[in-house]
Amino acid sequence: MADKGQNPCIYICFMATMTTIAKISRRISGCDYTHISIAFDGKLEDFVSFSRRSANTPLDAGIVWERRGDYVQPGQTAYRTKIYRIPVDRKDLERIKGLIRDYERDPEYMFNIFSMVTMTVFHGFSIYKTENCMSFVGRIIEMTGAVPFSKPYYKYLPEEFMRLLDRYEYFDGMMPADSADKKHRERRIGFWRKSVLNARILLTLLYRMVFKAGKGSRLKDGDENHHSGGCERGYSGRAGG
Repeated sequence: MADKGQNPCIYICFMATMTTIAKISRRISGCDYTHISIAFDGKLEDFVSFSRRSANTPLDAGIVWERRGDYVQPGQTAYRTKIYRIPVDRKDLERIKGLIRDYERDPEYMFNIFSMVTMTVFHGFSIYKTENCMSFVGRIIEMTGAVPFSKPYYKYLPEEFMRLLDRYEYFDGMMPADSADKKHRERRIGFWRKSVLNARILLTLLYRMVFKAGKGSRLKDGDENHHSGGCERGYSGRAGG
């Protein structure tokens, strides 16, 4: 599936993951594809999304560099995926990479779990300095200018994105993966520490919903005050970056 073309492209990847949250989301929404990420080259081995930092702390999330094995459970060797390849010009590609660097450098950004779990009821809503995988990738798709948006980027369900991107379909099938890849993101913490962490995250989100409503949920691409060089987990040394 390597990209043989010369024009830069980004790859929008929809995964049918088997995590507990994914299974609940699939049952509620009826959509098989419960996680979205992007890749910058056709090898499709390294992905970036707004997701959990570790498998056992689902609410502690941010910009995460992922591998294929992150999407399978032990014993699984493949998962269902749909991938869309979108050509972009180099200026837009640099804007997208710059926005990701900005997210990485901002420790205030949190996972918008409330919007994600109520997506089929409220159709998405923003909270100050939060994203989830759907809103993050929606923001990237919007920046490419490849398809017209009729509503805010954070209000789209995965199946709505797939309909919008239909003419860019690149792959539909089973993606091979090794669950041993998960080790690069393992972080073991005790029950009480995890409980305190989850409580702090939920209370912070509630505070922002009440006291910071209307202040916006995203970094502004193109704002020179946000874009500032590289960062520790940036693009240096990454394939396609």
